[in-house]
Amino acid sequence: MTQNDSGTELPDIALGGLVDRPLLDAAPGLVVRPLQVDDVTERYVDGINEPEVRAFLIQPNVCKQDMASIRDYVTVNLAAEDAVLFGLFLDGLHCGNIRLSDISRLEAWIGIALFDRTVWGRGVGTAALRSVAEFAAHELGVEKILAGISESNPRSIRAFERAGFVRLPADTCRKVEAGGAIWRFTS
Repeated sequence: MTQNDSGTELPDIALGGLVDRPLLDAAPGLVVRPLQVDDVTERYVDGINEPEVRAFLIQPNVCKQDMASIRDYVTVNLAAEDAVLFGLFLDGLHCGNIRLSDISRLEAWIGIALFDRTVWGRGVGTAALRSVAEFAAHELGVEKILAGISESNPRSIRAFERAGFVRLPADTCRKVEAGGAIWRFTS
């Protein structure tokens, strides 16, 4: 067991060691692996700036993203001791990201952004969420994998439900934000 600078116990696996290898074959043609700075393309920048995608990001009201800001975001995540930013690659094409954050033995938070609208409704998010949540639970030994999901995002709710997450009762958890709820992986 290792600890980060703030004393939080981290899983024994060195998260930085994930960077150089493909991680998960989540479904036929879908590879989930730690995102690299070289993966940032104009296609990614354009997709993440789509209003329907941005609306559900953690910080949807920030200014439009550009190549430099996204490269900086990827770089920060690569250096993080308690987070991993995964790229989702369908048939070799980067179509979205999943981020595991605040990773400790007790819990981790998971979020997804599919910026390629052509993959929406095809089970890509569900397969990737399940793979990353199972990885966190079984490989990293994280006890609780949690997600904050906006009630106004039915696609995300369906993907998380199908991936094995259940909504926690409002009286047992804090709200993520107005109109949001906490979900927990159960498999």
